[in-house]
Amino acid sequence: MQKISSQIQPVKALIALFAAFLIGSVFWSGPPASAVQKTPAVKWLYLTETVDSPSLQLKLNELGKDGWEVFSIARANSVIQAPNIECDKWEVTSKRPAQ
Repeated sequence: MQKISSQIQPVKALIALFAAFLIGSVFWSGPPASAVQKTPAVKWLYLTETVDSPSLQLKLNELGKDGWEVFSIARANSVIQAPNIECDKWEVTSKRPAQ
């Protein structure tokens, strides 16, 4: 009998912890809305440019130095010459916070 009761104790403790967690999560919803500081939404400027393949790396470095964050590079113009497809122009889209 002693063995069964010693095995039940940890189960009761787990049930009590779970119940306390459940009750706490139901009644505590975080700090009041008046205490939460809202950060203003960032307004962005966007720039899309078409760049030739040979100057792509230079353009990317130039954009980075000027504070632009490139988030998309897509083919703007492809030339098909068997057996390869060569891309000679790229569309670069970037953004930076508006000032």
